[in-house]
Amino acid sequence: MNERTFSLGGVIHWSITDMSVGKNRRGTCLPYQGDSWAHMVKFLKQTGPDEFLTAYQVNHLGDTINYHDIDFSEEDSDVAEKWFSK
Repeated sequence: MNERTFSLGGVIHWSITDMSVGKNRRGTCLPYQGDSWAHMVKFLKQTGPDEFLTAYQVNHLGDTINYHDIDFSEEDSDVAEKWFSK
């Protein structure tokens, strides 16, 4: 499997922090199994306006690639929905 295929179809790791209470949640999104990153962002955004989201993928060497972060209180969540679009 080449790096491009791996990074485009690979697992997306995410972490979201509610800065108002300091709680953190983590999970994964599996696009190659039909999970939609855009739907995941919409779901996470519904949890509250004071959220800080980070997301990234890991390549076949174990290196972090496609790292992104967003503060929903300052930026539009539409930006995050497009992070991993093909």
